Amino acid sequence: MNANADPPVGQAPFSRLRAFILRLGASLHAAADAGARRRGWTVTPSASGLSRSYRDPRFDRFARCPACAGKGRDASTGTACLPCDGSGRVVRTEQVGCP
Repeated sequence: MNANADPPVGQAPFSRLRAFILRLGASLHAAADAGARRRGWTVTPSASGLSRSYRDPRFDRFARCPACAGKGRDASTGTACLPCDGSGRVVRTEQVGCP
């Protein structure tokens, strides 16, 4: 199929509208996206392009505490879990995503 060929009838207006919405979303969120990228966060546009999801990859360092199953309390005594100091999460010792 030729990449320069016209889109099928009826598809061109949809393609133009989608491109406009994506440009609008990029324009509306440009400052927030730039700030998030400076912090090293991931920026994920929604399917429509008008909203964003921001995520700090440092959260990948945390895991549910195996001693209390993430509850933060010792099941037998009801006191704060010692390994996680009652938070229910521990810092991973291995690098996430590394071979």
